[in-house]
Amino acid sequence: MAIVKDRSPRHLLAPDGKGSLMNATPRRWIVSVCAASLFLAAAIPAYAEVLSVKGSAKSSVVQFAGVFPIQTDLNQELVPGTKALPPAIARAKLDRLLTDGTITASGQALAIFDQPADPTAGPPNDAGLDLGAFSDDEFTGWFVEGNVNEVRTLRLTPGDISPEAINGSVQKVRNRILLSGVLLITSAKTGTDLSGVRTNFAFSVTLRQEGRDATTPIAGEVTLVGTANGDAQVQNAGGALASIFLPIVDFTDQLPELPVVRALPFAGVNLPFDYEIIVGQPFELELTVRSQVFTTPGGVGAAAVFGTPQEGLGSVLTRVKGDDRGVQLADMVSKKVDTTGKAYANTPVDAPSFTTYFPACGLLGFESTGLLTAVMLVSASRRRRNRRR
Repeated sequence: MAIVKDRSPRHLLAPDGKGSLMNATPRRWIVSVCAASLFLAAAIPAYAEVLSVKGSAKSSVVQFAGVFPIQTDLNQELVPGTKALPPAIARAKLDRLLTDGTITASGQALAIFDQPADPTAGPPNDAGLDLGAFSDDEFTGWFVEGNVNEVRTLRLTPGDISPEAINGSVQKVRNRILLSGVLLITSAKTGTDLSGVRTNFAFSVTLRQEGRDATTPIAGEVTLVGTANGDAQVQNAGGALASIFLPIVDFTDQLPELPVVRALPFAGVNLPFDYEIIVGQPFELELTVRSQVFTTPGGVGAAAVFGTPQEGLGSVLTRVKGDDRGVQLADMVSKKVDTTGKAYANTPVDAPSFTTYFPACGLLGFESTGLLTAVMLVSASRRRRNRRR
């Protein structure tokens, strides 16, 4: 997820650190919370106020022998709590070791809740997940999970919106979720039964404001599952992802050491959404992101990466196989998607959501302009006055 660092005490920014503007409809203002495009560069910004930020990062890895859990590694960081300020970084890692020290299976998880980076200086993400697992023996299965939660308390005043706005009025706000990442399943042998192997990703944004019922203006989930014939397919695409074309990329025979690789990339999947707030009253936007990886024994691996560089599966494969096939795999995937999201940071909020075959048009890492909101308003009459000046 991406959120840009606050640059002033009264400031609510989009993940790319810019705002956007929409004209007023008759007797109605629409607050636009989005990334600025070039034709809006001359707009006059009005910034909302960030009252507080809190969140958490949690990662866990469970090693299985058949259906029995053998060992677990769990880590959680809280802001405030274990950390006074972001970043909160939770790591978990387990290896299956033989008596001679040989590693036959490995799983690891990384979850990050961070203050948003300046997109001109680094990945524009405030939430990141990097999960990976691989087993080279006939006994070990893995469950790997990462969770990031962020709650921002915000306030929009009449001065943030327009001269005509008043406290207590209801205004519409536009935000977006901008996804960049990948779900991946791989096998060291062709024809392996991949039933039971799966990796998924889910997100939601919840709005709360006193005097109104909590709402979920956007949520989405998708799962990449292995099949009995050694292939993979998309399942459970729901919410905001139900209507998105999600093609699986087949990397067959591109890496001899990993002849089966199926990837579901999210290269700038742009998901705008609207919600209403009461002007002058604090409100909360809570972002929740979760990803999981399930693997089976027998040379099988899987990964989920959003908002960070691809490192988890590569590290796992290096520890188990002792070569650079994981690095090669990450290089292959990076040609289809920038999992850090930096390549898609300047996507306009209302741009169409293209598939991974159009990466130049497209995220997480995972970027959420909905959590740091850049609010820019200007009326047609104000623009005319500015031109006269």
